Amino acid sequence: MARKKLIRSVCAFLSVLFLSGMFACKNGVSEFPTFESKEFRFGAFSSPPPTAEAYREYAETGMNYVLLGQNHGGIGSPIYDSILDYCGENNLNAVLMQLIEKDFEVNAERDAALCAKKAYVGKNFKDEPSYSEFERLAGYIKDFERDNPGKLYVNNIYPYIASESSLGGTYENYVKGYIDTVLNKVSGKKILMCDIYPLKSNARGNYLIPGYLYNLETTAHYTMNTDIEVDYYYLTHGHMSYRDISSVKDILFQFNTLMSYGVKGFWAFTYRNQPGVDFQSGHALVKVENKNGVWTTTKNDTYYYVKDAISQLKTMQDAYLHFDYKGTKAILGKLNDDGYNDCFDLLNYNLSELNSIKSVDCTQDTIIGQFEKDGVDAYMVSNFTEPTQDKSDKVNIYFKGKTKARIYRNGNVEEMDILQDKLSIILNSGEAAFIIAI
Repeated sequence: MARKKLIRSVCAFLSVLFLSGMFACKNGVSEFPTFESKEFRFGAFSSPPPTAEAYREYAETGMNYVLLGQNHGGIGSPIYDSILDYCGENNLNAVLMQLIEKDFEVNAERDAALCAKKAYVGKNFKDEPSYSEFERLAGYIKDFERDNPGKLYVNNIYPYIASESSLGGTYENYVKGYIDTVLNKVSGKKILMCDIYPLKSNARGNYLIPGYLYNLETTAHYTMNTDIEVDYYYLTHGHMSYRDISSVKDILFQFNTLMSYGVKGFWAFTYRNQPGVDFQSGHALVKVENKNGVWTTTKNDTYYYVKDAISQLKTMQDAYLHFDYKGTKAILGKLNDDGYNDCFDLLNYNLSELNSIKSVDCTQDTIIGQFEKDGVDAYMVSNFTEPTQDKSDKVNIYFKGKTKARIYRNGNVEEMDILQDKLSIILNSGEAAFIIAI
């Protein structure tokens, strides 16, 4: 009898340990997760001039993708082959732009030659297609995937400011229609690429385009919890009412805001100075000249701003890309004298609460992206004020059941104790912090 009682006691004790372990795994994490090596997509529209030196200079920004136009020779031409070789020598992934209707024609021989190139990773079939073009674009996917196995099929879609006729109605209908009609027919990696630029200026000064977050929220909402990744263009070249880039804060503001909505790829518009009246007031990363057949480039200030910003983001890419995006909460700052934010007012899916957070207060308008993976919560906390206003944002986060935080900010990583459920951070203009809490 004594032996049976002992056995029953040991079994009961082990059962308690087992159940306690199950409870701990489900409701609490004691260590920060480990991360696989992953990379953001950093690319640019308007490719460098056709020289080995120009592509080396491009790669030194930290970019790992390039969108190749056909300014210097069509796909399959000798100069185009040389450009692809320059990309390969600098470990750049080349996405080819289709410019004319004949580029869409099936050409298995041409595509086989492209696939033999180290740098070739896919094609951008259409820039800003109208809703009425979706069926036609979807019709190219089967042949493309047959002749270009494992390569990216990409289109860059309109932002919300396009005409109603181009969008086929509302912007939500346009985004959903593109996903349903086109992206869901892609069997490989699915990337939804879009362009929207927030930094504008008029006689009253610099301001943010009111629908910026609405655009990001819409693409995030329809791709969340799917196998679709989202990429965006960001502004590097002043044009029309979009202003010039004045510091690295302007680049970081765009990166951080995009990441607060789960974006994984960033494409500069543009890499090289653009001709034409619309672009006379601004400059991109480099100025390109051709004198007597000799190409030269001059680095603008924006080149160094982008290089600095990319370097900062690369310190956190393994951590950020480990997590799954789950939504965003926009919060008015205590020092917002107006009591509203035009960007916030247009949101349709603003989170009412954040996982494992009781409350947040901030001095300036703030957006917080919610991320989660295997029971671990993470947050992208961004100062959402116009970068040239130089407003510092003190953010107090009151957690539920969290004791430690790992914070990625300004290219640095630090760990902090969460004392009495409270974590305080200060975000200067253009800054953000990616916070993992356990």
